[in-house]
Amino acid sequence: MATFKSLNKSDTVDGKYSGRKLIYLESKTDLAIFQRWFFDEGEFIEFLSSKNGGSGGCATVVGFVDKDRSMGIPSFGIVDRDALMRENAWDLFWENDDRIYQRSRPFGDYIRPLGRWEIENYLLNPKVIFALLTDYGKYSPDGIDNDLLSDQLLQQSQNLVPVTATNICLHMAGEKALVPHFVSGENNPAQIKAKCIEHLDKRHVECDFESVSTRLLAFCDGNNNLDQYWRLSRIIDGKRLILRLQSKYELKDDHRYNLAKMIKEQNVISSEIKTLIKDIKSAN
Repeated sequence: MATFKSLNKSDTVDGKYSGRKLIYLESKTDLAIFQRWFFDEGEFIEFLSSKNGGSGGCATVVGFVDKDRSMGIPSFGIVDRDALMRENAWDLFWENDDRIYQRSRPFGDYIRPLGRWEIENYLLNPKVIFALLTDYGKYSPDGIDNDLLSDQLLQQSQNLVPVTATNICLHMAGEKALVPHFVSGENNPAQIKAKCIEHLDKRHVECDFESVSTRLLAFCDGNNNLDQYWRLSRIIDGKRLILRLQSKYELKDDHRYNLAKMIKEQNVISSEIKTLIKDIKSAN
């Protein structure tokens, strides 16, 4: 975890006197998304990026919250689920019972880990993606409904299972993660798996790749494609999934902020996120 010496003085010391709760996020992108979702909560909460005055990421979020709390400032942090992997909190990382997961406090009372891999996973709602394609996509949404989009999202998420398994194995071995665009344009599951195994072999990483993949697929339960997709998205890298969708639907630009805006407009912010913010507002 970050030490206080590695952190600059918070620019929000006046939070102690404003009456607002401060919520630190891992990145400026996370900040922009939460601001779009909860801009009407400014009287009660203020979102901050740990990139401002820090290096960003889970450790910096924890450091800023600890520092503010030591000065009596009511601060909280929201971190990605993959922070559990970086902190080697494997029991909770692999937990697929949402009730158990949401009751846990692996970082203490003031740091809340998201239920899905990262904030990008909450942007990829089939209904909203349909609207995005209508406005920006060269790939025509004519004849595509939410069921088909859910099926395509599930397929693309399943294609990322070997990639996620590879990154877990690399992390366990102390090796660098795969580059963001690794196999992002490949849609053949056998080829994706083969390239992942080849990458591990080249780096002489000893890991039970098949076992890790099986544990990831255990998250993919549900009665229909949409349920399976949402549940698998708890454990799949959202940024990589966005890159795959950009390729499939020929989207040239990064539309994360457009997706966040559309989610707010269509009133489909995740119930998990809304409950999280509500809980922080009522906490001390």
